[in-house]
Amino acid sequence: MNSYSVILAFTLIIYSTMLVGVLRDKRTKVRRVFSVYVVLAMCWSLNGLMLSLDVLGFPRLWASLMVISAICVVIAYYRFVSVFVNKTNDIPVKLGYAAVAFILVPLAVLGYLPESASISSNGMLHISYGKFLYLLTAIGAVFFCLSVVTLVRSYRASTDPLARNRIAYLLGGLGLLLAFSIRNSIPRWQLIR
Repeated sequence: MNSYSVILAFTLIIYSTMLVGVLRDKRTKVRRVFSVYVVLAMCWSLNGLMLSLDVLGFPRLWASLMVISAICVVIAYYRFVSVFVNKTNDIPVKLGYAAVAFILVPLAVLGYLPESASISSNGMLHISYGKFLYLLTAIGAVFFCLSVVTLVRSYRASTDPLARNRIAYLLGGLGLLLAFSIRNSIPRWQLIR
């Protein structure tokens, strides 16, 4: 088990604990929508863990499930943000999940997403998304930007310090998401000699 697997196992435990806490009281719409986000984040962590541990010897399957669940997490986060600030607009969410169902899932089933996935003898993951990396990045970036715009508008419109503080935490979370995912969203630059 490498350090990446330990981190994924740890996040899976955290998401599981969060889900138990959220499911104890689902009376509000915000909690119900947040529980969907947490379940999808758990799926992403689980798929990543299965990939890093090379469970069943199908790295391409786990890589496909991981990238699809990652896009679903970003869409679910936007949905949570919208409900949290009382600005629900279901059209982008429906379009996002439709893109997953009718574009990403068929690409994964046909073997195009990812183009290749393997684990070397030293445990390193090698995943190539090829030209579809641009599609994945575009879908993720749209919902990331929608979340930021929704939160910034609500922050500016709010006069309640507690509400502004909560929104600032959500913006901070998006900043961390950006910091940790930008490395995977930009193809490696080719060195020109």
